[in-house]
Amino acid sequence: EVAQVVGAGSVGVQAGASGKGQRVAVLDSGVDAAHPDLAGRVVAEQCFAWGACPPSGASQGKSAADGHGHGTHVASIVAGLGKVAPPGVAPGTEIVAVRVTDKKGRAKLSDILAGLDCTAAQAGSLGIRIVNLSLGGGTAYKKGCDGWQSATAAAVALLAAKGVAVFAAAGNAGVAGVSAPACLSHAIAVGATYDAVLPAQAYASGCVDAAPKPGVMACFSNHGSTLDL
Repeated sequence: EVAQVVGAGSVGVQAGASGKGQRVAVLDSGVDAAHPDLAGRVVAEQCFAWGACPPSGASQGKSAADGHGHGTHVASIVAGLGKVAPPGVAPGTEIVAVRVTDKKGRAKLSDILAGLDCTAAQAGSLGIRIVNLSLGGGTAYKKGCDGWQSATAAAVALLAAKGVAVFAAAGNAGVAGVSAPACLSHAIAVGATYDAVLPAQAYASGCVDAAPKPGVMACFSNHGSTLDL
């Protein structure tokens, strides 16, 4: 396992890595394109969410307006301008918003697959270099899961073949193993660490971190040999 702390946007900019010229597809609950930290950063939108696409509740649409908040939070970590919240890791990045969940943050596998396939089809024309999947759950696999998640594995492999890096959340169950889709061989599985010295932290799951500090993995983060970052 490798523990790394992601630098704040100001650090990235100082290092000449603002993300300018790069585009990230965020497959999530959508993105609030009017948010001050994301204004002008969302360059394309699409929705695949069974009975939940705005504005009419269709299962597919051209608006990825956020119905939950999680996707906007994720997009701001990537590309936020720092006007309201701290700046994103790469504030020069542009966002392709792909909504795949309903208003409660629930996603059907078929919608995730549709979002991945659409992203792969438009990767070249939209200049997408990265896909972010802060979603998943269920079984935590201690080894690769391509054989058990064959449809998603094929979709992610297609993106990789097009030169698109796919990052996915390892999971927040605090167990040994990585959730799908992060467990796929062509996905980069990302866990959680602290970025500051903090007092003891207790979580609803029941786990407690007695002495959080930079580089220490959070107790709620899934972990194991297949965790990449």
